[in-house]
Amino acid sequence: MNKSDHERVLRVLNDYPNMMRKISILRYELEHPTTVTPEDMLEAMNYAHGDGGGVTSSTVSNKTLYIAMNYQYAAERANNEIRDQILARLLPLEQKIKRVDYYLGLLTENEEMVLRRMYIEKMRLSETATTMNISVWTARRLRDKAVERLAEMVSFAEGGGWE
Repeated sequence: MNKSDHERVLRVLNDYPNMMRKISILRYELEHPTTVTPEDMLEAMNYAHGDGGGVTSSTVSNKTLYIAMNYQYAAERANNEIRDQILARLLPLEQKIKRVDYYLGLLTENEEMVLRRMYIEKMRLSETATTMNISVWTARRLRDKAVERLAEMVSFAEGGGWE
């Protein structure tokens, strides 16, 4: 274990709430994407005409239908690309959070609780000690030992995907 493993652990623990916020945003965007439906595009093309007037369905040329069908395909492809971009950002964040949660679960109950309260819930050391009914010194010792143990895990896993 070296100092950089220790620093990486602290960096990831400090960033945990921010990563969770980003995951929440990306999940929302994935579930509620801004898209153009093929129906919207067909309707827009149906009323668009070179002289500014609308066209009736009986005067829609084959060329217009061909263009509309191509646009449907392009819109679907663009919507898929947007989804893929969101997933490309979401999945690594979720993997990192799962890894952090798993490693935290390998600590003692008190070590995990101290780290979760201090880094995830953003409690001060004194608040953490009070809520756990322990002294500030004990909370500090638990925190330091837990960070050391996490750094050892990261070192053992040769980076373990923390960053």
